[in-house]
Amino acid sequence: MYKRFAATKGIKKAIKAVAARIAKIIYKMMINKTEYNPMIVVENPEVTKAKKIKRLQKEAAKFGLILSHAIAS
Repeated sequence: MYKRFAATKGIKKAIKAVAARIAKIIYKMMINKTEYNPMIVVENPEVTKAKKIKRLQKEAAKFGLILSHAIAS
């Protein structure tokens, strides 16, 4: 997560973003009295792919383009 943020937003913002995310996870663990679940931090690849497709379709629409799905063989 840090590397992704650092590449797009800069090192200082990446450090703050990661620290904030860790703080939120710890806070929720303390409030809900639950153990650490690593699945909270790891993003589902299918969800990530769907978000990326949606973002690219939105950007293409700005230029008057329409994207279609190509099936990989």
